[in-house]
Amino acid sequence: MTGSRHVALGLLALALMAAGRPAAVQAADVDPPTVERVLQGPANCRFAALKGWEAFAVQWEGPCAHGRATGSGVLRAYGQAGPTQFFFGRIEAGEPRFGVMEAEGGLGPGEFRHGSLVPTDDRGLMIRAFEEAEKAAKQAAARFEARGNAASARFYRARAASFAEQLSD
Repeated sequence: MTGSRHVALGLLALALMAAGRPAAVQAADVDPPTVERVLQGPANCRFAALKGWEAFAVQWEGPCAHGRATGSGVLRAYGQAGPTQFFFGRIEAGEPRFGVMEAEGGLGPGEFRHGSLVPTDDRGLMIRAFEEAEKAAKQAAARFEARGNAASARFYRARAASFAEQLSD
């Protein structure tokens, strides 16, 4: 990874902090949950949605193992007009762990715990989160392409390219 990629991501992170990210992508103080997180999705592939997504229908586009979403993929929160918020990244045993949350007006890269973005100023971690998001979007595009859904494949390829642009010179 080049130094210019680190600088570009650092500038992005500073811009997000200076501009004030929307509430949907704010890093939250992450305490252990007081109640067990609710899993949703089909019985063979359950997952926990991100905090703040309770009012949305949420779907996982990615692999599953042992009845839980597991691996690299995309969580999509649907409003009345279609998907409005996304998590591009890695889920472990049904819990979002690492990647980028995308909501209207902003991106939230990093680690996730108990459904919330963990506060950080670690540029290396943010770079890895964008790389994970790019990988997840490319894999989603390939899955949609294999199913013959060219429009969704194009959408996810474009998202992958936009994550790569976050890291380019």
